[in-house]
Amino acid sequence: MLRTSHETRILASSREPLTIGGELAWRVSPLPTPDPKAQTSILQLTQFAAVRLFIERARFANASFQVTNDNAPSVSQICWCLDGVPLAIELAASRVKAMRVEQIAERLGDRFRLLTGGSRTALPRQQTLRSTIDWSHSLLPEVERVMLRRLSVFSGGWTLEAAEAVCAGDGVDSAEVLDTLTRLVDKSLVILDDLAVEPRYRMLETMRQYSREKLVDANEVEQIGNRHLTFFTRQAEWLEPRFLGPDQVRWYAKAEVELDNLRAALEHSLSPTRVRDGMRMGKSLHRYWVARVYWREANGWLKRLLAVSGTEDGTPLRARTLFVIGHITNYYDPTQARSFAEDSLRLARSLDYKEGIIDALWLIGWLNYPKLDGTAASYFEESIELARAIDHVYGAVHAYAWYGVYKIGVGDYEGAKLALREGMAQAERVGDYLATKLALREGMSQAERIGGDATLLGRCAGNLGLAAILQGDFVAAKSYLDQSLALVRGADNRNSIAETLWLQGRLALRQNDFDPALDHFKESLALYRTFTTSVWVMRDLVYIAILHVARDQFTIAAQLVGALDARDKAFGSINAHLDSRASIAEYQSAVENLRARMPAAAFDAEWKAGHGLTVEQSIELALS
Repeated sequence: MLRTSHETRILASSREPLTIGGELAWRVSPLPTPDPKAQTSILQLTQFAAVRLFIERARFANASFQVTNDNAPSVSQICWCLDGVPLAIELAASRVKAMRVEQIAERLGDRFRLLTGGSRTALPRQQTLRSTIDWSHSLLPEVERVMLRRLSVFSGGWTLEAAEAVCAGDGVDSAEVLDTLTRLVDKSLVILDDLAVEPRYRMLETMRQYSREKLVDANEVEQIGNRHLTFFTRQAEWLEPRFLGPDQVRWYAKAEVELDNLRAALEHSLSPTRVRDGMRMGKSLHRYWVARVYWREANGWLKRLLAVSGTEDGTPLRARTLFVIGHITNYYDPTQARSFAEDSLRLARSLDYKEGIIDALWLIGWLNYPKLDGTAASYFEESIELARAIDHVYGAVHAYAWYGVYKIGVGDYEGAKLALREGMAQAERVGDYLATKLALREGMSQAERIGGDATLLGRCAGNLGLAAILQGDFVAAKSYLDQSLALVRGADNRNSIAETLWLQGRLALRQNDFDPALDHFKESLALYRTFTTSVWVMRDLVYIAILHVARDQFTIAAQLVGALDARDKAFGSINAHLDSRASIAEYQSAVENLRARMPAAAFDAEWKAGHGLTVEQSIELALS
């Protein structure tokens, strides 16, 4: 017909392309759905086709049904969880005659039991969600069924490389993976995102849950889960040195895309027989956890891994894991971090694990340096000596960098500059150093060249800028701080960006350039506020208070001082959490100046008002 009549068109629906001459395949996508995490009004919700379908079908089931401010989030959640699939939405909507929308949303974890009872006039395969998928699944060749169930192990999508590593074997030849995956895409059982930087595949959540059940029925959960864990452990180890190279932002993005898979692999590793892979993955993601401020999540995973491995696990890997959790936890809970660091050092010394000793030493030095009483120096010095002896570049760069910060803290600015410059020299080597270690472990004859660590280079440059500020060399300080901010912004390390902005604010404050100083402090505080227990939040609040005193804005300054005094009682001495004797002196001088220039009754009233603020409220005050 098509050949003999050029005006004729045939519209055919099918589960896959017919692959005949003249065919133009047009995929029918699921209905658009709202993001359940977004703050969306009822009017905005009804602009989504999935929501309109749900409302229409819900009113057939219950004529009095209305979307309200209370149930709107659940309607949004239902449509999103069901991936905009019309049949699933219709079946869910039919339940409103017996359930509240909130109850339907809560039960979607068992959607195949929930989504039944479709129209009796529909074909049997369209009366329940399970029967619809069962019908489609029954038409698949065996190799496609095997692939589909194995693909359910992925969370958040996968690459072709991942599918080949995890799904091949035991009935699926590695050469078949691509063709089989392509056929599953043709049948709309798998979705290809060809707009991603690296093409990725995914399944709608309903199909993933169905396929997961088939994986359980085939007794393949353990086997395929192990392959998934192995693949992503190797991925994390491959990424580790790249997180410390100049192109690290690209590799953070790669890890971010795979975050759900990494989480699933870590969950699977929580078994005595698999925990070593989980610990390898956790320690390899160290820099990523820090840079992306996944501090508490990392703490949670690593604690669970350590608990599974048990204290009888006297291995370098356990010592390294203790160090990593100590380092990450220090960003928001130094007391808890100290326990991990000391356990790491104790175990590393008992094993004569020199790299572990070096890293635990500089971490304990870092934990001790705010005391400014000299106790940190011996830890840094021993760490540096050992690192130089065995050329442990990773340990050396951190030991020198933090030794430089300690030297600034006690007022030895020339000593600080020597340490920080050496830290920068080591930072230029650290990516290549870790790549070489990985190559040796993998049995490769030559390591990839990765380059220097922009984050650590930026940190060292920033602290060289601080030393210059405190010596009154504002030209050098500006040069170092601009270099630092360019490096850490290029690395997209939010924690380091916030610290360098704080230093930029200190330089502007020293120069009585108050408006830029306040802008820098506010931008820094906004980045840090995710962790209200972080010492850096307090440091920003301290310097915003100092700035307001300098600008004669006594009311807000007195309130911030009151808030800081409240923090002092909750989190320990302010002096112990400022970075240097110079900072302590600046704050004390500002408070004395404030008290001297404000009437006592007015100061006491504003101080009391500030003292009653929560940490979050004091941050809002500082940002106002």
